[in-house]
Amino acid sequence: MKIVWFGHSSFKITTRDDISIVTDPYESGAFGGALNYKPIDTNADIITISHSHADHNFIQAVSGNPEVVRESGEYTIKGIKIIGLDTYHDKSKGRERGENVIFIFEADELRIAHLGDLGCEPSPNIIDVLKGVDILMIPVGGTYTINAKEARDLIEKIAPRIVIPMHFKTDAVEFPIDKIDAFISEFGKDHIKNLNTSTYDTETDGFPEETQAIILKPLRM
Repeated sequence: MKIVWFGHSSFKITTRDDISIVTDPYESGAFGGALNYKPIDTNADIITISHSHADHNFIQAVSGNPEVVRESGEYTIKGIKIIGLDTYHDKSKGRERGENVIFIFEADELRIAHLGDLGCEPSPNIIDVLKGVDILMIPVGGTYTINAKEARDLIEKIAPRIVIPMHFKTDAVEFPIDKIDAFISEFGKDHIKNLNTSTYDTETDGFPEETQAIILKPLRM
């Protein structure tokens, strides 16, 4: 399986059978240019949308007539099992920024979780479902999502094999959110690997014995 980070919360996950999923495609230039990653230019079989904000909901960026999944529930599309779990984009049960859907993908004998714009700790039941996922894509920038400390605490409860932080400030982001440094400080440098690339390949990069965070470089800078 290959995972490519376009930027912000958008990834392309491609299985051994060449089935592809794009998560939370952003609109380049959204919010008056506050999100300035270059446009996504790819095709996919499946798109998942965690919520309807412009930096997560621009399905027009993806070609190939993909099937779009926006809601919680259980789906099987092209042999990939997808589980959507309802959560919130804030700590006020959605009253500030609405709801958020976590998606879990089961493919290539792996479980991958994309937490979207999670803004609070999920319920114990949802944490139980997430426990032991192989790969966890988690927001760490704060303000609109959980912050670095909250992400670290949640990672300890879920205990994934690989963590991929997302939704943090880069040179292409003008939102008032934290840079990746805050997460590195919280998580500890000894448990972080900077690949200096946009792609994580489970076949070549493998899995460590203990939980490790993989820092990717946005493809569309």
